[in-house]
Amino acid sequence: MGQKNRGLVNTPSKVGLKKNMSLKIRKRYKISIKTFITGILIILCLLGCNSIYSASLSHDYKLPELTVAITILLTIISLKRIPIRTIKRWLQFMGVYLIANVAIMIAIVPSDRVTFYANRFIIFVPLLTLVLMGDAKKKRLFEIAFQYENIVIFYATITLFIWALVSFSSLLQPTGSMTVSWGGIINYPTYFGIFATRQVQPFLGITWIRNQGWYTEGPMFNLIILIALCVEVFLSPFESQNRNGCINGMNIKKVVILVLADISTFTITGMIVMIALFFFKYCLIKNKNNLRNFIKWMGAIIIAILGLFVAYNLFLVKFDTGSWEVRFDDYLAGFAAWKDHLIIGNGFGHMDAIENHMSFIRSYNKGFSSGLFVILAQGGLLFATVYLAAFAGYVRFSIKSGVRELFAMLLIMIILLVTTVFHYTFVMMLLLSYGFAFLMLKEC
Repeated sequence: MGQKNRGLVNTPSKVGLKKNMSLKIRKRYKISIKTFITGILIILCLLGCNSIYSASLSHDYKLPELTVAITILLTIISLKRIPIRTIKRWLQFMGVYLIANVAIMIAIVPSDRVTFYANRFIIFVPLLTLVLMGDAKKKRLFEIAFQYENIVIFYATITLFIWALVSFSSLLQPTGSMTVSWGGIINYPTYFGIFATRQVQPFLGITWIRNQGWYTEGPMFNLIILIALCVEVFLSPFESQNRNGCINGMNIKKVVILVLADISTFTITGMIVMIALFFFKYCLIKNKNNLRNFIKWMGAIIIAILGLFVAYNLFLVKFDTGSWEVRFDDYLAGFAAWKDHLIIGNGFGHMDAIENHMSFIRSYNKGFSSGLFVILAQGGLLFATVYLAAFAGYVRFSIKSGVRELFAMLLIMIILLVTTVFHYTFVMMLLLSYGFAFLMLKEC
């Protein structure tokens, strides 16, 4: 009888197996409320980063208001799991931060831009910094960054399929359109509301459609992809999940998707930054003598050579069209405007000071391409200290924790800030929030 009972205990029934499998499936696919809300916040940040929705004239989607509301909700949900000691430390640092930002608002922000400034620097950054500090206490500091990466990879995969169908066949036709204010009033053909077309790029004798996703232009989608690539290349080795099948901590499938998506934007800056990104990664590898690493990185060097070839050909096209002249003039105009008022700038949100210094040869194009020089020209060194303080957080945490990858990621961020206009977007605010969290964390 005892033997029989032992047999019944040791041999699971079919009903028991089904129950266990059901529990495992539910556990595997369980998504917490915090993860769900964070996903919504990230999508809103992506939509607010110079997308056709944030620049739409067809409809006001209230993206800043929704982003701030979701940030407040995420903070409330996270509060119960944040230690009191962490909250006290946050209050001490943020007290100084808020006083400094109120002083900056009084000095440089006109009355019609106060809400714009407050949503980003007074509400979003402090609250998200607290959430990140709470994540750090649970050993999940990079959880939001990994979620950002996964959402971008998912979206990039979709855009690659749509881009291929639109570029190489007539099977897919526009399903709608949207009127957008971006360097003028432009009507964008759209596909299911998740993909837009506007730009084409001659390359190797073929006129290609640029993959711009739901963004106003290719360089904006390139920016989003490169930030996700930074997360995978520099931060993924520190992810707690199983990293089987990875090389030097990188998931090759994810890297390939992001690289292909970035190439499809036909952005010369993206090509160059990608090469710099992988060069930094190579410099950080400790065991370069391993044969497997050698073979894999020889492949990376070949890809880099191909990337330089593509970048060179794109440069020739841009040289012929004068695009490079406009970009260079952006830096000259931005620097000249900053020199007018080095300390307090020319006023937050006002582009007139920069446009007044632009060359007469570009009267047809008043767009601007450098976020860094907008910060300096509009807010001077006073406003730039907000960004510098956050960047100092990356340096501090990199030194204290020994995570040199964070310093490499910071270098890529600065390059992107110099070459792209996303300085006031919520994606930039997310990166700044990480910097302030790094600055405040006591244990690294």
